[in-house]
Amino acid sequence: MAKQTKGSKQPVFAELKNTFKYFPFINQKQPIIVLALIGIIFYSTSLYNEYALDDGIIIHQNDHVIKGFKGIPDILTKDAYESFYRRMNATDQLAGGRYRPLSVVSFAIEQQFIGAYPKDGLYPQRCWDLNKNNPDDVEEDLNVDGVFNEVDCQVKDASWRHFNNMWTYVLGCIFLYLVFRNYMFRDNQDMAFLSALIFLAHPMHTEAIANVKSRDEIFSLIFISLTFLYSFRYLEDKKPMTLFWGCVMFLLALLSKEYAVVLLGLIPLAVWTFTKHSFDLQKFLKPIGGFALMGVGGIIFLKSGTMSPATKNIAMLGALGVAAGGGYVFWKSWKEYKNIFVVFIVFLICALIMLYIKYNFDVHAKPGEKPDRSFWLFPFIYAGVGIFFVGKANAKKDFNTLMAWYYFVLLFYLAMRLVAVKLKPGVPDTELLNNPYLLADGQERFCTKAYVLFKYLTLHFFPHPLSSDYSYNTIAYRHFTDWDFIASIVIHLTLVYFTVKLVLKKHVLGFAFSVYIAFLLMIGNVLMDIGATMGERLMFHSSIGFCMFLAWMLIEGFEKMKSVNINLKRTALIGMMSVVIFLYGCKAWERNWDWKSDITLFIKDANTMPNSVLVLGNAGARWIDLADTKWFTRKPGEQANLPFATYEDKMLEFLIDTAEFRDGANKKDIMLKAPEGEWKNPQNLNMKQRSLYKGIAYLKHATDLHPRYVNGYLNLGLAYYKLKRDKEALYFWKHAERLYPNNPYLKNYYIVFYNELLQRGYAKAQRGRSDSAAYELNKATILDRYNPEGWYNLGGAYYNLGQYRKAKECWQEALKLNPNHPQALQGMRGITPQMLGEAPVATAQTMPIKK
Repeated sequence: MAKQTKGSKQPVFAELKNTFKYFPFINQKQPIIVLALIGIIFYSTSLYNEYALDDGIIIHQNDHVIKGFKGIPDILTKDAYESFYRRMNATDQLAGGRYRPLSVVSFAIEQQFIGAYPKDGLYPQRCWDLNKNNPDDVEEDLNVDGVFNEVDCQVKDASWRHFNNMWTYVLGCIFLYLVFRNYMFRDNQDMAFLSALIFLAHPMHTEAIANVKSRDEIFSLIFISLTFLYSFRYLEDKKPMTLFWGCVMFLLALLSKEYAVVLLGLIPLAVWTFTKHSFDLQKFLKPIGGFALMGVGGIIFLKSGTMSPATKNIAMLGALGVAAGGGYVFWKSWKEYKNIFVVFIVFLICALIMLYIKYNFDVHAKPGEKPDRSFWLFPFIYAGVGIFFVGKANAKKDFNTLMAWYYFVLLFYLAMRLVAVKLKPGVPDTELLNNPYLLADGQERFCTKAYVLFKYLTLHFFPHPLSSDYSYNTIAYRHFTDWDFIASIVIHLTLVYFTVKLVLKKHVLGFAFSVYIAFLLMIGNVLMDIGATMGERLMFHSSIGFCMFLAWMLIEGFEKMKSVNINLKRTALIGMMSVVIFLYGCKAWERNWDWKSDITLFIKDANTMPNSVLVLGNAGARWIDLADTKWFTRKPGEQANLPFATYEDKMLEFLIDTAEFRDGANKKDIMLKAPEGEWKNPQNLNMKQRSLYKGIAYLKHATDLHPRYVNGYLNLGLAYYKLKRDKEALYFWKHAERLYPNNPYLKNYYIVFYNELLQRGYAKAQRGRSDSAAYELNKATILDRYNPEGWYNLGGAYYNLGQYRKAKECWQEALKLNPNHPQALQGMRGITPQMLGEAPVATAQTMPIKK
């Protein structure tokens, strides 16, 4: 914004009343101490946790983070998932990218002190061998599972990361309380404390603290709160340093999470609501409404090109009419706020040009082409035109100056973001887990999105059950006739109506509802698809508005009880809130234990969300991991003595379906037959086998729900491989290969399995069992038909069995892949026409199988 309108005045703040009516605080330090103690008590149990969900993608599997300090430049200039995409041999798949570098930088700083690997960002072999003495010492098994592997390196000092999440969350809540106390509830300290207390204790926030990766939410809370504090302070003291720090905090809020962009609307709304600013919001909204109509008309006009001929002309005329009407309203009403809108229009033009330059490059860029970064020029063009040359706003040091500089900060952040991300994804995302509305039609998409908003609201009031995942197939598609869709539409339209009405009256609930709606628009798949149906951590910011509303309702409700003694009201409020906070704390403790690790999280959530493909798949994978741990490599009848409360021996009290145990996969799709009499009674399995079959049950359910679930087939193959059921392992891994040929995990599985099959074939051939050798080597060629060694050795086995025609065919395959294969060439020379039945029979020599 720029020059202030003639006749307007600076914001005036009401006197701060440092008194509490309902809570027994005698000074302003006590509520801060109480908030800190409650936060520490509620989340101290998370200090014992390891990592869960997507922690690995951002932290210990991110080679930029593992480099420590040396990885920070890459973190600041690359997409948050760049390392993950590279490891998975994939391209960027999320439109607009993910750029939230501040929390990732903090992970890299932590890694520097935990132990960085600056050379290549990869854990070295035997990284858990801290004393370098080669034997695996008990103290080097950091996750105490009896298995020594890279996981022990990853969980090293995880408690420090959880500690940092805990204290920064408490700090963020304290800063939020200061915003409430000093500016928004200056005349009602009880309401300020109660709002912050409810936000601090709400169980929906456990994911943001227990899931280390979600530190971006915590940092965002801290810097959004500080941006509000410095913004209000600048309006009081008008000092350049206050403005400078406000801009810094806004930039840090944006670097924490892009949701901070809504501050450009919420800060003016806060000034309007909580200060005595002579600013006619109704008159100001007229040109904004006209400008919005122009934008809507332009969008409809552009979209009309994809419509049918019958509706195209009507849509174009309608769009022009809407745009013309909006233009007329804007022209008639904008002059009173001319300088403000000039600055905004200059900002908008700069932003659009920056986005166009970047998008055009992403679409037409050739491999290895150096990116065009000319968009960096436009923030400074805006600074010159929008701030210094329009109305000399920099000399005024008023509210308009503040907003003009915040627009500059946003453009500066946008330039940083455009350096790091791709606006156009490399390939369309056709994975249901990342694109939950892929199979929905227009009605189902609209109705389900509306229903999700209703579910968010119900979880705010009653946070149970909670889950780490709400993706496909957790939430069934809704339709126009579903009651919960209708209820959601009615509730949210009513909420929007009262928001507008209360904002115009400068009512605190108008601002609270605006906070709730503004952040909801960012994550509710309303303005844009975010690649997820819903998530508890996504409501972290919106819940600020909810907590303000709930605190206002409680305090105002007690205030209405004029005939009730104040001491009785105090006792009732404190007693009621003590019960609520206690229940919140119990739920928070429960979820903290659930977030101990992927194992505890997904095994628990598989019962909560039995139709979530992601939860089922991860629960199955974790049972497969558990099969190799010391708790499951034991004899039947022994107690598991599982390490924490979430693990219980009764988890192993399950029955295995005999048909599933015997057949595994569809026989007609498997090229190899099962040996007769191989399977025993399924209920006589040892604990390791039972754990594997438990995982298989989860994974088969997941693949039934989502037949293109690659990780499900990968892990099914791994489970059957560990059970030594080769044909099922081949079947599922080949199915995964058809869906995702370049999957790096599959490649590693193939290398291990292929070498094992070659060794089996060699060992059986050495014992003179050429038929069994051919059986094993046949599986090797099914596993990897492009490896000549398998074909050569299979040919040798057939040669020793006297099946010379098959031997010749195998060696021919080997020579197609490697025309200079010496042993295959030698074998081909050893096959005579007589051996193939094309001449009188001659005596043949046996062929050795290569190890």
